[in-house]
Amino acid sequence: MPKLTIDDLKKIRDDSRKELYLREGNYRGKVIVHMGTCGIAAGAREIVNALLDEFDKRKLTDIMFTTSGCAGLCSEEPMITVEIEGAAPVLYRE
Repeated sequence: MPKLTIDDLKKIRDDSRKELYLREGNYRGKVIVHMGTCGIAAGAREIVNALLDEFDKRKLTDIMFTTSGCAGLCSEEPMITVEIEGAAPVLYRE
């Protein structure tokens, strides 16, 4: 593995900072796919792949995409939470 340069480290730092919090980034929304074992078994991985493809097709850069663990509602998986700044989060479930 090649050595990292100062510029590489700065880019990593900047990218990490952007992803910390919705309210601190330049994002208008956040999509969270719950990927606990139950979510994966219910098809969450396929949802992640489909969403990533759609984000790429539409060149969406102002919406943060992330995953999380189990949300505690295994019988409702797969689940996605959508957060829009200034609005209550919406949970989409099976």
